[in-house]
Amino acid sequence: MLEKATSRMRSLRKGTSGLWNTPFTASILAGVRWLTAIALWPWRYFSRRRFPIIRPYVNPRHPARVIARIAFPIGLALICIVYGFMFGLTAPYLIVPFTVPIVILVLLAIWALPETHNAPTRSMEAFHAAVVVSLLVWPNYLALSLPGLPWITALRLCSFPMAFLFLVSLSSSSTFRGELAGAMRATPGFWVMGGAFIAIQFLTVTFGQSPPDSLQTVLIAQVNWTAMCLISIWIARKPGKSELYAITLALLTLPMVAVAFMEYKIQHPLWLNNVPSFLKIDDELAAKYMRTILRGDLYRVKSIYASPLSFAESLAIISPICIHIAINKYSLILRLTCASLIPAYFLCIRMTDARLGILGLLVAFLAYLLLWAVIRLGKNSRSLMAAAVVYAYPAAFGLTVALVVFVHRFRVLLLGNGQAASSDDARQEQLRLGIPKIIDQPWGYGAANAAETLGFSPHGFLTIDNYYLSIALDYGVLGLITFYGIFIATITAAVRTILRYPAAFDSREKMLLLPFAVSMTVFVVIRAVLSQEDNHVLAFTMLGILVGLIYRVRQTGMEQQLAGDPESTALSAKRPNGIRGPKPGLTTTPPTGPSWR
Repeated sequence: MLEKATSRMRSLRKGTSGLWNTPFTASILAGVRWLTAIALWPWRYFSRRRFPIIRPYVNPRHPARVIARIAFPIGLALICIVYGFMFGLTAPYLIVPFTVPIVILVLLAIWALPETHNAPTRSMEAFHAAVVVSLLVWPNYLALSLPGLPWITALRLCSFPMAFLFLVSLSSSSTFRGELAGAMRATPGFWVMGGAFIAIQFLTVTFGQSPPDSLQTVLIAQVNWTAMCLISIWIARKPGKSELYAITLALLTLPMVAVAFMEYKIQHPLWLNNVPSFLKIDDELAAKYMRTILRGDLYRVKSIYASPLSFAESLAIISPICIHIAINKYSLILRLTCASLIPAYFLCIRMTDARLGILGLLVAFLAYLLLWAVIRLGKNSRSLMAAAVVYAYPAAFGLTVALVVFVHRFRVLLLGNGQAASSDDARQEQLRLGIPKIIDQPWGYGAANAAETLGFSPHGFLTIDNYYLSIALDYGVLGLITFYGIFIATITAAVRTILRYPAAFDSREKMLLLPFAVSMTVFVVIRAVLSQEDNHVLAFTMLGILVGLIYRVRQTGMEQQLAGDPESTALSAKRPNGIRGPKPGLTTTPPTGPSWR
């Protein structure tokens, strides 16, 4: 090629005359030819040479790809022009719908992330802890309210970055995925019920009257419920984390209780007339949250919550942790603090005048006492106290029922008196209206449509009190089964773990499986009389911790069984992380530690 360019320059020099027929001009033209030939050499070489295309690589010279290189930038520019024009035309009233394409692009970018060994799990844990703290110390109805945007609460400021970091870790770290999957497999039925419920949530979005509102509710549920639960599972599998969270949950109720006592003294929320202007929400629902709630002449405290019922539920759910810390080997100051919190919880629940709180405390004490005795008896079969509790439990339970039925003071405390009759009548009326609607459309009416579908509004506000009914109206019969199946499967796995591996509770932290299992039982029971979702973040956090503790206890129990009696466990032993025990017929090393029995 260079020789051809030289010969052309020589012929040009011979054929030219005049000004162009000079040595200087000929040299310049020769240099231009040389540079052009060198620049075009790679293109001419590869354009003549054909290389085979191996999958998954593609042919960049395919006509469709050539057209796409031209058409895609033009189409993208047109879409951006239309998108920007519509955004400028409708802002700030339709900001949320215009964020959907951006969210989809972010999710695609997260999905395409390469494998890494440095997933942002530490930052994720920090935001997870911030969500728990903001839930229990900050009123969720005090938030920034910008035009066209949802309320910017402290909970959302922490939960959305947490969910983003969780997706990044899930997408880019196979180690993170493996650890999370191994912990979930320790609870049979958990991931099946959870995955089915998530699918039902998205499938029922189009069933409602307002699919965008239903979709927004479902997406928020994935952040506050699903992400919180899965992150809690991953955290609880690490030694020391479950105990830290349990102590934190118990101590965070101290400011809630203090606020409740001060609120009861002044008979209105502490910040009623002291809310800064940038946190005031001009909304009818927010005004309802700030107003004074009375039943007869009794003021009902609500502390940092929007409703006294949710406040009472939170205390009932956390009460098993306080009971556990108070009677186990913790520091003296911590034990005294938790012991003093138990009567404080009772007084606060009485100030809320919420019977569901009393019911939750009763279930917490009865369930904790039984499970504690079972563990104690399994670890030491000669324990007289544990044996007495286990064998006398049916009589104690019957005595409790008799006190509630026949003693007026206990009956009023748990079932209420004439002032609470209207609430009972309302719940019965809601069941009468709701059950036929479920039968007419058993696949549900879409998320956030239960109250509107029920149509029960005695005081001008749509309301629904039974969460079983609410879930069935929103997500259908299958949604009801799968949602409560998540909790029932986990509670069942916890009880089976307690019965099967009593000796595996060899540390103070693993014993926390007991109060967390009782807390989930209290939550399921209270859902029969409360439909508000203020404590769902707390409940799913504790559910995830319980699943992580089940994994740790079962892992220890399997190791103890293999060490104590390898022949009897070799045929069916399977570790919670999916690693099977020795195959039948293989010899194993003799036990070196004490038998789990």
